[in-house]
Amino acid sequence: MMPLTEEAIRSSFVNASRRDRAGATLPDLDSLAWDKLDYLGWRDAKIPGRAYAVVPVTERGEERLIGMMFRQAQAPPKMKVMCAWCEDVWL
Repeated sequence: MMPLTEEAIRSSFVNASRRDRAGATLPDLDSLAWDKLDYLGWRDAKIPGRAYAVVPVTERGEERLIGMMFRQAQAPPKMKVMCAWCEDVWL
């Protein structure tokens, strides 16, 4: 994956408001091993239960970024919940 700028990441979100985009806590972009990533995904360090993924997509021969914001579902006490995206990526 090519290194991304903060501006590129924030503008890629398709399901977030301007306020959500501006309030997202980004990872330390300078410390990432970009050449080893297929997509950029992280949990927000300041907002519990919120995570993000930015995926490069090729459409009609042009590459663009699609960013998604995830919110953790409420779960009964002592029960761990994982979204389908995470289950697919981690298993």
